[in-house]
Amino acid sequence: MEKGGIFDNNIRASIYEFILKNPGLHMCAISRKMNIPKSTLNYHLRCLINDGYITQKQNGRYSRYYVKNAVGEHEKKMISLIRQEIPYRILLLLFLDPNASQTQLGEYLDRHPTTVSFHMDKLIELGMIEESSSGNHIKYRLKNPERISDLVLKYRKLFHDNFIL
Repeated sequence: MEKGGIFDNNIRASIYEFILKNPGLHMCAISRKMNIPKSTLNYHLRCLINDGYITQKQNGRYSRYYVKNAVGEHEKKMISLIRQEIPYRILLLLFLDPNASQTQLGEYLDRHPTTVSFHMDKLIELGMIEESSSGNHIKYRLKNPERISDLVLKYRKLFHDNFIL
């Protein structure tokens, strides 16, 4: 990172570095982890966005922040999804039990089958898992386990259950 201009401000430089190392966090998480008031953080994020250093991506009710051109669009979507507890736990189970059924996933997650199906559809849409029929059961497996493993390891600090990794 060059000195000068926007990075003469130590707070702004530290926010940039933090987001570079922790892509996809929302403002409350950044504020909490960096111990910066939301109003101060918001001001500096606006400066970084306006000057083209940081991008903001709306994800449901949250805006997530990334260093511009450091993370691809598809990877941003995957990071955003895996940051959610249920999709993350689904992926962990599929690493441990390839070809798990929807029933097994529901029992493991202690969630209703429609909730499991909702999250499975999102994971399928992003190409992270695929489904196959086996009699009356639908089985799921990781579509590209190496890529998912690389993604989880690269950003492991961002996800749930860090101690497992």
